[in-house]
Parts: sequence; structure tokens; C-alpha cells
Amino acid sequence: MSTDETKQQVLNQLTSILGIAPMSLGVGSSIPSEFFRTAATIVGVRQGSMPEICEAIVTKAGMPYDRKLFDSRETESGGGSTVTLEGMQALRSALKIVLTP
Repeated sequence: MSTDETKQQVLNQLTSILGIAPMSLGVGSSIPSEFFRTAATIVGVRQGSMPEICEAIVTKAGMPYDRKLFDSRETESGGGSTVTLEGMQALRSALKIVLTP
């Protein structure tokens, strides 16, 4: 997974893969929660926090999910329920798997 990408670039690719309107990152480069709710509905996983939805989609694709790398739940502060760039990159790979007929 490339670290030369930005969260916005990956978000642009994710919305394209899902066939939904482009979205912009929020304050502090946060991914809109609407994106995750929509992705969960399209893929058919349970609604939850952004990291929970990301994990559900990644594991549905049969891929391993690394909480320490992909989201903020394992940080000392709990991180405000965010998904990292690496988590978004894993989500992109997972969506390509689960959405391929």
C-alpha cells in the first residue's frame, strides 16, 4: 500500500468504486461518516462506527484487519473513531474484492 497517496485521493477512488457522488474530507482530514454508512449499505454489513464498518468490510473480503494500523481504537486516547490512510487503502482493496461479480 502506497503512503504517497492522500486520504482525499483514496476517498475519491472509494466513492468511484462504490458508484456514489464524490465527497470531501472534513476538518482534520476526517472521512465523512455518511461515506461509511453508504458503504455498509452497499456491501451489506452492519452499521456501526467508522472503524467498525471498515473492519466489517475488510474482513468480509477475507482480508486481515489490523486495528493498530487501520484505525484509532487502539490508541491511548481512543482517537475519536477515525480510520487511517492505511485503513482506507485496505478498504479500497476489500471493496474491489467484495464488489467484483
